[in-house]
Amino acid sequence: MYNGIFSLTENSDKKIFFLACHFLKKVIKKMFQYKKALCIYIFFLFEKEKRVALYMK
Repeated sequence: MYNGIFSLTENSDKKIFFLACHFLKKVIKKMFQYKKALCIYIFFLFEKEKRVALYMK
């Protein structure tokens, strides 16, 4: 699943996503059981925000 998602993004987006995902894992490691699901959710939010930013230009 990750490969399919990342193939749609640019390298800079990957770095931002991985950093955000890594940070969130550290912060809520003991609170959130489904870390991978959370990262995917955060990724889709990020993609949505990027599209919104493009529309506003």
